Amino acid sequence: MAYKLITAEASPSTQKAIQLAFPAPDWEVTAFDNGLELTKMIFEVHPDALLVSLSLPGLDGYSVGRFVRKQEEFRHTALVFLKGTFEPFDAQRAEGVDFDDVVAKPFDSAKLAMRMKNLIDAKGEHSRFPESPIPAEPAAPPAAAATPTPTPAPTPEAPLTLTSPTPASIPQAAPTPADAELERRIQEVLRRELVGMEREVEKRVRLQITVELKKWFAEHYIGLPSKDK
Repeated sequence: MAYKLITAEASPSTQKAIQLAFPAPDWEVTAFDNGLELTKMIFEVHPDALLVSLSLPGLDGYSVGRFVRKQEEFRHTALVFLKGTFEPFDAQRAEGVDFDDVVAKPFDSAKLAMRMKNLIDAKGEHSRFPESPIPAEPAAPPAAAATPTPTPAPTPEAPLTLTSPTPASIPQAAPTPADAELERRIQEVLRRELVGMEREVEKRVRLQITVELKKWFAEHYIGLPSKDK
């Protein structure tokens, strides 16, 4: 059974990176770009873990984390925050929220996926691990004697019990060359996204300065008498 992960991230490029980091069939990802929508749907999804950006429309990550921890059934669910590269983490706003980690963007996909898996396994919330052993079938009663001569009763078999695997017994997969290539592609996508944002900001600033200069020249020079007159 796949791990159920809820993510909340407003950036489409980061959402894509998360989808690549947590592929099916090992992960079942439910993505939101709004904190308020997450709080409405969490009871239907009932996730094993949450990966929540601190900057979200509707409700920000701090508010989402506070809401999650107030719900008894999600009090111990794995909770990791995502923050921007230059975004400060406000410890005061996070006070009282029992979160597990804060990860900066852009992130290492393989390390993030392993971190989330280890948190889920350590908390013991995942449904693939049974909460109690499967009971053994009751032993059949001894057959009735056909003659007065007593016959020995069959020795009952020892009850069969199945133990749940512990996190320490689960092998941890080492990063593969495919993981490294995936990480390289994600980093490239994020770099292009940041460059595009920087160019857009530069274009808008240049346009604003041009408008202001035109206005200043119009007010100070247009219509003024020449020095020869």
